Amino acid sequence: MASLKILLLPILLLSFFSFSESGEIKELLVGGTENSWKIPPSFDSLQKWAIKNTFHFVYFDSLVFKYDGKTDSVLEVTEEDYEACETSKPIKEYRDGNTKISLSTGTKFFISGAEGHCEKGQKVEINVGPDVLVLGFEDFGDSEKIIKEINSSENSDQSSF
Repeated sequence: MASLKILLLPILLLSFFSFSESGEIKELLVGGTENSWKIPPSFDSLQKWAIKNTFHFVYFDSLVFKYDGKTDSVLEVTEEDYEACETSKPIKEYRDGNTKISLSTGTKFFISGAEGHCEKGQKVEINVGPDVLVLGFEDFGDSEKIIKEINSSENSDQSSF
C-alpha cells in the first residue's frame, strides 16, 4: 500500500495544481459544436459526448451551452429531476442563449427547459471532481481520503525515525 501511496502523491499534486493540459482554465462547448444544445440526432448523443470528454472536465473549467434563448433554456436539476425530465423546480435556470457555467466538484445534471426536449435526449450529466482529476478512474475512490491516508502514512513514517 505504501508504494501505491508514493506513486499517487505526484499524480495528486499534479492534478490539483494543473487546471488543464495547458495550465489554463478551459471552456468546453457542450456537444462539441455550436448550437449542440438542441434535440440530439440520437437520444444519447449528448451523454456520449460527456462520457468521451470526462477526463477534460476539471474543477474551475466552464461548460458553454449555445442555443436559441428565445425557444430553449438550460436547467441545472437534481439527479431525480434529470431522470424524470422534471422542469418545474430547477436548481438554476439559464435563458441567455450563450450560457457559461463554471464547474465545481461533483456530478451536475442539465436538461432542456423546452417542453418535450429532455424526453428526446436533450440532457447531459457531467462528472467533475477529485476522482476524475486524480487518475481518471472512479474505482480509486475519494481523493480526499487518499490524501488523508498519504498524510497519515507520512506522519507515522516520520515518527518512526
